Formats: sequence, structure tokens, C-alpha cells
Amino acid sequence: MNLPFNLSPWRTKLRLRSEAKAQVTARGSSRKKAPIKLGLPIFMMIVAVLCGLIMGLGSIQYAILIVAIIVAPLVLLMQSTTLIAWLLVVSMIVAGCLQYFARVEQAHWMPFLILAVMLARVPLDAMRAAKPGERSDGVDLLGFLLIAFVVLVFASALVNKNPPMQALVGVKQYVFPLALTAAVTLAVAPREFWLKVWRSIPWFLIAQLPLCLYQYLFVEKGTSTAFGATGIAWDAVVGSFGGNPEGGGASGALALFLCFGIASNLALLRSQQISPRLAWLSNAAAMASIFLAEVKVVVIFLPLALLILNRAKVLKSAVSAAAWLLATLAFVVGLLLVYQVLHYSNKQTGSKSLSEIFEFATKAEQDTYTYNRETGELSRTGALKTWSQENIGRGRLVESLVGYGPAASKGFSSMFGKGTVARKYVFQLQTSSASTVLWDLGVVGGGLVAAIFVLAFVRSLSLAKRLAADPPLSALAESCAVAIALTGSGYLYNNASVNVSSVQLLASLAIGMVFVLTRFAKKQAFLPAVSSQVKVVKRQVFRPRIGT
Repeated sequence: MNLPFNLSPWRTKLRLRSEAKAQVTARGSSRKKAPIKLGLPIFMMIVAVLCGLIMGLGSIQYAILIVAIIVAPLVLLMQSTTLIAWLLVVSMIVAGCLQYFARVEQAHWMPFLILAVMLARVPLDAMRAAKPGERSDGVDLLGFLLIAFVVLVFASALVNKNPPMQALVGVKQYVFPLALTAAVTLAVAPREFWLKVWRSIPWFLIAQLPLCLYQYLFVEKGTSTAFGATGIAWDAVVGSFGGNPEGGGASGALALFLCFGIASNLALLRSQQISPRLAWLSNAAAMASIFLAEVKVVVIFLPLALLILNRAKVLKSAVSAAAWLLATLAFVVGLLLVYQVLHYSNKQTGSKSLSEIFEFATKAEQDTYTYNRETGELSRTGALKTWSQENIGRGRLVESLVGYGPAASKGFSSMFGKGTVARKYVFQLQTSSASTVLWDLGVVGGGLVAAIFVLAFVRSLSLAKRLAADPPLSALAESCAVAIALTGSGYLYNNASVNVSSVQLLASLAIGMVFVLTRFAKKQAFLPAVSSQVKVVKRQVFRPRIGT
């Protein structure tokens, strides 16, 4: 039968479709059903119930210890890059929020538990980082200083025969943060991973604004009786950096991180690693958080951070330097005026005016005998002078050199109470990180800390120049220089550089990145040399000889 049209293409298409359907059906019938894996959920439920029972008996420490014992073997199998990412999130966001909003005082141990796992992983990470047949570069001067500092911590505890729990807290305070430096140094990670870490900083800045806004409106101003807070509570605006609504918290750590984040955003923006919209949005959120937090040290931190970032332009001529000084002065005046409106002008709560606050702050630092009987605090200069009089002035040679042991100056700890030397004085010894290190580790410890920060800062600036051909890595080096400068200068301001995990880890991350960027700089210096040698060999081998 002859049809007016051809059906063969349609028949072929139907046949192929039916064959494909039959193959899929046969494959599905032969495939076994995947079993439902209930092992991990059941395991987590058992752990949760066990920890809940222990916490119900009033022992949160034992619950945390059991979780650490059970989870640690699993964490040891994780990639170091995953651990680094989780540590930053926990230290910058999770731990502080739990401590401030949920009143979990022991939450500050969370980052240190991760650091303990990192410390245990150091030999494993070292074996992974070592390449067979490749010669190790050995330990450079910065690495030697870090190792010497760790040795000093243990030596000081042994010389002073510190109690075990005090020594443990001291090791947590001084040694555990360096586990992040080791993990970053030994991590086998491409440059893209480190760029991703830095590109997450704008989101950390944005996350601070709603927290600071809530703390300003409902805690500091006392417009709500939430958490029992009434009236002005200085240092109550801490973002996600921990503390408590009544006694305040790590507002200085918040200010330091915001200033670092603003400078880091500008460095990433110049190297086209983040979009202009995200950079300016996060910087605006950071400035708003600075206005809400009332931390006067911002007038030093932010100009210093921006000066490091724009040092070439500022130091280019006397005119540019003068313009920079005028801009800095305008910023300081503007910031203090904003603080006057937002914080100091409420006379009903008894707060001071701008001029009174400035006079009190400068007078307190000029008078080395200033002593706050309510808080037990000395002035920053007074704390350093007191240490000198009580140790060098009294001829205590050993204590002046190696201190009284790690955590000996701690005013209070839930693990052991007061430190061995803190019990002898009615005033606080940990006014600043500098005074803390001097009491704990002596002049040798203070000298090692200063040398580590100075050398790491100089190397960061040097790496920024060496990596100029790779703008993203050069931006990372500049950001590291800012982080090291701010955390190092913070030793003279408060005790956050020793006692607040987020500030400690920011410094440890930046120092670890110095080693990572040094490797990248060596590779970039090696590759052009190799390529030039290859070109010479090619010319010698493939150049045709004329006249033979």
C-alpha cells in the first residue's frame, strides 16, 4: 500500500524509544535497593542523650569532655582545610553568641577543643605535607622564634612548679592558638582555598550589624529588661565576640576585627576578588557596628590599618602625608561626635560628655597610680610600672626573666580559681596583654612575642612586594600585615590578644599565612627561572646550523 507520506522515520523513532525504555526498566530491576543507613543518626542520638543526662546532673565540663573523646577520632580523619574553616566559624560566630545570648559560659572552650585536635594532627599533617624526594627547607627564623616561645611556656610552668590545672589553662592560652599556625602552614591547599577564606570576611562583617543593633537598643541603652540589664552598660555591644550583658565583653576584639575587615575588603577589592557592591555593603555594616559599639581605640586601629594598606601613596611625598594626617584627624573628630550623639549625651543615665570622657581617659593613662576599686583595674601604664617595681625593683631575677608560669596572673578561672601570683595582689594583673605576658613569661616571653610580631609584619610587607605579579596573593599579604599590626598593637591596649580566642586566632592565621605565602613566592620565583632555562635549551637544540 502506497501512502502519500513516509512513515519510516516515525517507526525508527518509536523503536529506539521502546528499546531505551526496556533497557532502563531492566537496569532498574537488576539494581538492588540501597539500604537505609541509620548508623550515624543512631550514634548521634546516643551521644546527645548521654550528654543531656550528664548536663542534667550539672556537669557541663564532663559533657564537653565526652563529646571531645567521642568526636575527636572522627575529626582526626577530616581534611585540615575543613577544620580551619570550621574553626573560624566557631571562633568568630558560634562561641561568642552562645556565651552572650545563651549564657553558656564554657562556650569559650569550643575553639580550643578544635585547636587541641589540630595540635594532635600536626604529625599527620607534617607527613602529608612532606613530598617524597623533595628536600625540606628547614625552620627559618620566624619558625624558630615560635618554637622557642612554646618551649618557654612549658619551661616556665616547670620552673615555677605550677598546679596542673593552671598549667593546662596556660597551655590553652599560649600554645593552643599556635596549632592553627601549624595547621595553616602544613595544609596542602591551593591558592583558591585561601582566597575563599579571605572572601568570607565581608560576610562576617555583615553578620555583626544585627547583633550590635540589638545589643545597643536592648542592652546598653537599658530600654528593655532583657537579661536583667538596666541603664548604660559599657562594653555591652560585642557583636558575636562573647561576654555577658551585665558585665560587658570583648568589645575591643569586635573593634579590632571590624577595622581589620574594612582594610581586608579594600585589599580584596583592589585585586578584584570581591565585587564593589559587597565590599561597600560590608564596610558600611562594619562602620555602623563601630558607631554602635563605642570603642575609642578605633581612632588608632582604623587609621593604622588603612595606612598600612596605602603606605606607598601616603609616604610618597610630604603633601600626601599631610593630607593623610588631616583626613585621620577629621575621622577622629567625626567618630567622637557620633559617639557623643549615640552614647554620651544621655544625661539621665549619668553618662559623661565627650570632653569629660576624653579628660578621664587621658588622665587615667597619665597617672600611673590610677586604681579602680570596683573592678580592680590599673591603668595600662600603671600595670607595666607595677610589674617592673614588683619584680625588677625587688631583684627577682628568675621571675623577671621567665615569669611566674602560664596563667599565673589570671584573676579568676572556673578550672582553678586565681593564679598563683594573682592571689598575692588585690588589683588585677591582666590589665593588658603586655602586662599579662610579663607576669606569666617574663622579659624573655615578652621579647619573643615582640620579635615574632615584628618579624611576621616585616615579612608580610616584603611578600606583598614579591607577589606583586599575582595581585590576589599580594592582597592576602597586605591583609596579613594589617592583622599582625592590629593584634600586635592590641597587646598594649587590652588583654584580648591573650584571652580572647577570636583575636588570638586572627593573629595565628595571619602568621601561618606568612609561611604559606612564602611558599607561593618561592614557586613564582622558581618557575620563571626554569622557563628561561628551557628556552635556552630549546635554542641550543633546535637552532638550525647554517653553512654545514
